[in-house]
Amino acid sequence: MSDQTNKQTENVISLNSFRSLQSLREKAKPYRQRIEQMDKAGLLIELIHYDELYKKNPNDVSFTIRAEQLMEVLEARAELTELRELARELHGKLRSRLHSQLSQAK
Repeated sequence: MSDQTNKQTENVISLNSFRSLQSLREKAKPYRQRIEQMDKAGLLIELIHYDELYKKNPNDVSFTIRAEQLMEVLEARAELTELRELARELHGKLRSRLHSQLSQAK
């Protein structure tokens, strides 16, 4: 295959991954709405719950998307600088994991 054909194939796959990601994020909207209504204790409990689910199935893209949303909410609502920074750091790692998961799904 020529370089141009390879690039075109990558673009199609990337577009498919993007569409898949958008669909999964759309399906996760009710979760996002639910966690936005939680108090701080509820968010921390949800974080523990996510960790347990992740240990059982670390390759589930939907868990990664939900965790990404959870980190966004935690970061926005954190009163302690340390918690805000931790949430921001974890959010970045989750983005990388999500990219890796979507790349493997090709």
